[in-house]
Amino acid sequence: MIARLVLLGVLSAAAMLLASACSSGGGIGPLGGPGSPGSECFPAAKNRTVTDGFDALQNGGKIPATVRKVSLTYAHGMTMTTRAWLVPIWHTQGDYDAIGDGFAYPPVTWGTWKYRRPAIGGVVRPGQTLNLVFGIKRTARTGRSGPTSIVYTAGGSTYTLTESTSTVMKHGSC
Repeated sequence: MIARLVLLGVLSAAAMLLASACSSGGGIGPLGGPGSPGSECFPAAKNRTVTDGFDALQNGGKIPATVRKVSLTYAHGMTMTTRAWLVPIWHTQGDYDAIGDGFAYPPVTWGTWKYRRPAIGGVVRPGQTLNLVFGIKRTARTGRSGPTSIVYTAGGSTYTLTESTSTVMKHGSC
């Protein structure tokens, strides 16, 4: 009887370890971890959508990463467009430029915008860096959000990458 209880306890513990290794938060995946904490401010009129193209998703691993969900954490007084995009990085003279932030959305004049693809279901291949781009709109006097959260899968595991930059949107200068 005691041997059965011990065996059941060992099997339960093994199942919990296996489940935690394959679930969100089970470690840092191929897209890495967040950078240094920071904040960005967009001077934007109420109900005007501006571009948020600050985040670059870099796959430093050996397996492809597939984006499953993109959202703003703790958003108040602002909303995100229903679609997020993966856009190639613009390479010029050895440098690379991400689309950036704060101007009209969508950024149709950006050189690589025409090569965008939906972020949800999009794949970041090993060694590849793609720009994550979406629109944000202020819906109150001041809009605030925590960092962007990206849920993705790689090698049968699910990971959540929470970027480190929070956002403020308000009328006038920042």
